[in-house]
Formats: sequence, C-alpha cells, structure tokens
Amino acid sequence: MRVSLLGTGGIGGTLRDLLAAGRVAGCVTGAAVGSRFPAGAVVAELTGTGDVVVEAAGGAAVRAYGAQVLAAGRDLVVCSAGALADDAVHAALDAAALAGGARWTVPPGAIGGLDLLAAAIRADGAAEVTLTTVKTPGALGVPGAGIVFEGTAREAALRFPKTANVAVTLGLATTGIDRVRVVVTADPAARRTRHEITARTAVGEYRFALVNDTLAASGGRTSAITVWSVVRALEELAARGRTPIPLKKGAPS
Repeated sequence: MRVSLLGTGGIGGTLRDLLAAGRVAGCVTGAAVGSRFPAGAVVAELTGTGDVVVEAAGGAAVRAYGAQVLAAGRDLVVCSAGALADDAVHAALDAAALAGGARWTVPPGAIGGLDLLAAAIRADGAAEVTLTTVKTPGALGVPGAGIVFEGTAREAALRFPKTANVAVTLGLATTGIDRVRVVVTADPAARRTRHEITARTAVGEYRFALVNDTLAASGGRTSAITVWSVVRALEELAARGRTPIPLKKGAPS
C-alpha cells in the first residue's frame, strides 16, 4: 500500500523516515507534500501516488484538502482531529467519503483505552468523561502556570487548535465533543505530556493515566507515540487489503 503524506513536520517527517526504512509493514512511500508545495497541485500529487493519505499538517490542511482526497477515492488518516470540532468539516469528510467510496479515520494518537470507553458508553449514554492535560506553557502557547482552561472538548479545540487533538479524539469516541469535559494545565517543569482520562458509567468507573515523551521537532506539542499510532492504523489498512492504484508516470518505484 502506497502512503502519501500531507505534512512533513514532526509527524509527517518521522513517518517518511519510517516508511523509507521499511518499518511500516505492508506500506511504502508515495508523495510527501510540505508547506511550500504549490497549493493547486497538492491533491493531484497526493492522490496520484498514494492509496492512503496521512494528514499531518494541521487543521487548515484538513479543511482545505481532506474532502478532496476522499472524493478522489483515497482513504484518509486524520491526525489533526481538532479540525473536527467544526461540524461542517466532519460532514464534508463524510459526504466526500461516500461519494468517493473511501474511508477516513482518526487514530487514537496520544491516548488509549478508547475501545473500553466506547463500549461503556454504549451501556450508559449518561456517562461522565473528563480529560485532564498537562503541558509546558511553551507547548500551549500561554504565559505562566496553573490551570489555563476548563470547558468542553470542542471549546478546547477552538482555544488550542494545535494541541487539543486528543480532546476531540476522546469526544468522538465517547460521549461527544460537547459533553467531554477538559481541564488544561500549564506546568513549566513538565518534561513530558500528561493526560488523565476519567469516566463514570453504569458499568464501571475508569481512569487512564498516560505520560508521553514528545517529538523534538514539535516544540513539545506532539507526543511521540502519535507517530506509532498512525503506523498501527496504516498497517491495519494494509492488512485489510486496500487495493493499490497504478503509479503515475514518472513516480518513483
């Protein structure tokens, strides 16, 4: 399966290296499109050399190119889940996927336990889910220290568009982005990103504590495990037998 990358920063650049080294089972590199690539040629480049496109370029890239990629019949892996706080973006991806016969997915990224939580929510629609996140002030883009945000996952994504992907991912998998509560704390002494998920449901109470190293190239905004979450998503797509497309003329073999 050929994988094209939209974004060549912390996540995209690391994925490009892993693909080149043969460390993503069943996958090889298609195109790798960075921020300087001509905007009008982005979709053709991605879909002309890839069976699957990984978006790792931020919410603006999801809005600009996500639906076009799906409409062209290519599967899409969305890393910038915060963009889905906009219901219109979510609806556009769904409609384009239906029209193009493609699929799109959001990998768990920096958190886990979503399968268990999703099952518990099925048993109890009134469940309460809370996410507490601790990052450095620099990663959050705020001065000082202490609690800098309390609100819903949707509000968190709007307040921290580059660092709140986890909040939206959790909301989509559980009670919804308008019901998941989020607390964000800035800690100048934090060397790792910390996420704590708590859930109270009719079938049990759950707590997950995750302490993640960060990608150096991300300025502390992105957990290193996110890359491997995408790798796992790609390997699952490859194992399901996504049909390869012909290489466009002149593409590397």
